[in-house]
Amino acid sequence: MDTIISHIHRRKEIYQLRKSNIRIEDGINYILVTDEYESQCLKANNAKRKIPIHKRLIELGFLEYVDQAQERILYDITSAESITSWFGRLVVELEIPSVNELDEVRSYHSFRHTFISNIRNNHSFDLSLIQQVVGHEISKGGITDKYTHGGASLKRLAEVVDSF
Repeated sequence: MDTIISHIHRRKEIYQLRKSNIRIEDGINYILVTDEYESQCLKANNAKRKIPIHKRLIELGFLEYVDQAQERILYDITSAESITSWFGRLVVELEIPSVNELDEVRSYHSFRHTFISNIRNNHSFDLSLIQQVVGHEISKGGITDKYTHGGASLKRLAEVVDSF
């Protein structure tokens, strides 16, 4: 399940997830990435966002897993850095080469790169939708960005996530 979440989230965002961060709106289950709790912090203001939960993650039982969670969702992970260690062990266990065919190192952060590259190269979503899903600053819109309220509908954001 971690791989489906991690294509969007930074590792610290995953580590900080709480049961209350999993919500539903207009029939769409989503993760609210926020800094509302004292122990939560975000990389940047635009990192606060709603991310629709991938339909496959729901099929695999993520919502049931969350229902059974206490406070933090991934209570057995002791730090954001331990996610990186977990990924390294998994790569070795699955005998996946540590570099790809272009000599790029495979790391936990590779999930984000793969998600963004796949969506941008294989789909025709507005760049701003992708930026909202991954928590990047909305850019390339000039002055219009300053007059446009961020926050595409969850339905549009879900289309981005589910297309992966």
